[in-house]
Amino acid sequence: MPKVININGIPVTVELDVYSDLCEELQKVNLHVEEVEDWSTKSYEDFKRYTAESLLDAANKYFKQTPPDMIQAAEKLWLSSVYSVKNIFLELKVHLVSHSSLKFFCEFALYECSLDKKTTRALFKAWTM
Repeated sequence: MPKVININGIPVTVELDVYSDLCEELQKVNLHVEEVEDWSTKSYEDFKRYTAESLLDAANKYFKQTPPDMIQAAEKLWLSSVYSVKNIFLELKVHLVSHSSLKFFCEFALYECSLDKKTTRALFKAWTM
């Protein structure tokens, strides 16, 4: 279970199995480590799990508000797209961890699919805007 500490006033969540070693290393380089009185006992089950579909639903919810929250709708729509692309490549054992890797593999996938060149260019342009 993770524990929350403050490092020079910045809250950081640390797994208990590395807590002692981390504190020792940080104190060696003169960083002030302070234990937070309250233990954080969240497990992975406590966090909301998102899917591409749930992010798309959230985008629709924000879009249908009066007035529409276009920033949140666009953000959720973008995250849904990124989630979908990353999920496809994870199934192929390719872990995309940067924006440039995401862009590269999206371009690769688009140019390797059976779409015509005009549609491929339009989709890639939309993705990279």
